[in-house]
Amino acid sequence: MLAALSRASLVLLAAGAGRSLAWEVDQVVRHNDPTRLVLVVGHDQRQYAQFRESLGPIFPQGLPEYPVAEVRQRILRGLYARAVIWFDDDWTPHLEILSGRFPLINFGRRTQNALRRALGNVYQRAGVPTRVTPATARPWEVKFSITLIVMFWFGLGAWFSTFILFGVIASHKFQGLTIIPIVFCPLWAGLAIWMYRVWRGGPYAIMMARLHGIIAPIITLMLTIFAVIMLVFVPFFPHGVLAFAFLLAFGVVLLGLGVVGMPLAAVLLHRYNVVEWVDSRL
Repeated sequence: MLAALSRASLVLLAAGAGRSLAWEVDQVVRHNDPTRLVLVVGHDQRQYAQFRESLGPIFPQGLPEYPVAEVRQRILRGLYARAVIWFDDDWTPHLEILSGRFPLINFGRRTQNALRRALGNVYQRAGVPTRVTPATARPWEVKFSITLIVMFWFGLGAWFSTFILFGVIASHKFQGLTIIPIVFCPLWAGLAIWMYRVWRGGPYAIMMARLHGIIAPIITLMLTIFAVIMLVFVPFFPHGVLAFAFLLAFGVVLLGLGVVGMPLAAVLLHRYNVVEWVDSRL
């Protein structure tokens, strides 16, 4: 540890409970380089209070009390690291609560982003880059799974759009075409955002894709029953036999994508190299 202290650009120390960290804290303080030290405070404020009470006197200027968090900070707080403490040259401590900017957007990397904002000047002072590009390449399983999911939902939208189109042609009520963009444009917009997050390695987006791969076969079978009922009426349309054959063939492809392709995507996204790639981006 002593050799690492001399080489490290930045030293992160978790503020744990009790006196078990006394030796490590004493060595860090004796090293007398406060600008390279960051204390990480976990989600347990009582644990930090114990750390401050037992080991705070070792620090030349002591340690600050944990402030009362604002409502926004409570909502957007990190799951594990709640605050950081950094020091001036004379060991004056500064406590920063880690909070994100938005409750849902970029949720998986909220702590990382908040840490960069809170410690931007500390990183700059230590010569540490605030963002490091991961060296792990995007696995082919992610690309293939995205392709399967996009094909399924775009195909499903195209199937229903085609059925609506046949119904409009048969009834000559062309105002019914407005239902297609109203229903499917928001769906495809949401799908695009979701797949972008999967492409970027967002852990929550990938978790949703895994769950989707398990739930999608059930959705597909339910939609298939609904589609069969709808197809019963297709032969009554003009050129209904041709429409029936087209929609039936299209439906069989969608059934295969839902029952086989979606579980396959879930299996691929559980592979070790995908998990390793996601972890490298956090």
